[in-house]
Amino acid sequence: MSLRPAAALLIALGAATAVSACLAEPVGPDGATGRVDVTIAPLTLTGITNASYDVEVANADGDTVWTRSLTATAFGDGVGSVSYVGPCDADRSPNTVTVTLTGLDDASGALPASSWLVPPPLTRSAACVADTDTAVSFDLTVARAASQGFFDVAVSFDDIFCSAKLDCGATPAATDDLLLLADATGARRTTAVLGFACTAGPSGADTHLYLDDLRITCAGAGTTTVVSLGGVGNVDLTAAPNANPSGYLFAAAVYQGSEGLAQKVYWNVALGLDRTAFAGAGACTLSTEGTASDGALDGSAIAAGSVYPYIAWDVALSDASGRLCTQHEVDGTPTGVATRYSDGAARVFDHGVSWAGAISVPLAPTLFDHTGAAQSYVVPAGCTSLLVTAWGGGGGAGGELVGGTGNASGGAGGFT
Repeated sequence: MSLRPAAALLIALGAATAVSACLAEPVGPDGATGRVDVTIAPLTLTGITNASYDVEVANADGDTVWTRSLTATAFGDGVGSVSYVGPCDADRSPNTVTVTLTGLDDASGALPASSWLVPPPLTRSAACVADTDTAVSFDLTVARAASQGFFDVAVSFDDIFCSAKLDCGATPAATDDLLLLADATGARRTTAVLGFACTAGPSGADTHLYLDDLRITCAGAGTTTVVSLGGVGNVDLTAAPNANPSGYLFAAAVYQGSEGLAQKVYWNVALGLDRTAFAGAGACTLSTEGTASDGALDGSAIAAGSVYPYIAWDVALSDASGRLCTQHEVDGTPTGVATRYSDGAARVFDHGVSWAGAISVPLAPTLFDHTGAAQSYVVPAGCTSLLVTAWGGGGGAGGELVGGTGNASGGAGGFT
């Protein structure tokens, strides 16, 4: 059994950069040697004085090369960054690196588990090659509990404070209904209100909110009601992309705006629940997801490979017996509005808004094949511009006028 030349694996968690130290090369599980340079620098949380991690490296066979508990005070900057050097198995590559955040401390000591949402373990696969350093980047953002029903999202040393809820009334009783939206008779009827508000605080950063269209799925009716959040004001439930096939809603409205104080942005939605539709609709559940940042998310998306908090609404609104939803605060009781973490896949949100105004969200292209007949396209709510690319068919041979490409229809197949 021969010793392989040293191989290095540089593991970075977060966007910050830390300088790794040197360490003697331990021997892997089968005798092969290599080196892992671990750099963990994810946390820029205000008030945090230490972070604890479990780090494990395993080879392609699943054998553990090494595992170690690391703290920022012992191996880093005393706040959140950690640097460490350990082996990787160059004989059985690729290796898998797993990082788990196990604890946070502030000046008073360890933070209770109830005050922050534990993210899932971060796992990356990386080649362990002799005499080669391989960088493995982890991007981790942690959601923390804050006062007054807010949660604190730490992003690049800036705190985003958000509140989220779904409010239908103190109890399921009809006498406790919120009466906000008016039906066709002008009478105010049963209304559910989704609330989402965030601020980047007094730092001057621009608050950005992102939110998906609302969907209400009813098991009895076998239909899905869709409320687009691309505009503001009263929603035309008969116009696509909105949909109200079973008449579950009698009205809907979107309220959106900002306040100069602390760059606060809010996004509220009122839903008029038609109680006469409850019996036929069966069990109906509202769902949507949203997040916030102190700067624009590229492409209105949580980037692939990152772990980032978002809020998920998944609330039972009603069944045949009547209204079920009451007052649902984020991460509270009753449940239904919860902070979650992205799973590492890219996540694009339907709509976005910032303190400075609406955020342009690119839409997927729509292709119209030639049919010989007129075709129509429904412009989405809130859309301010369209880019149209049209290709013409190639012309026949002969004649002195020769078709070209790139500026005209017909001829050799031009496009506009």
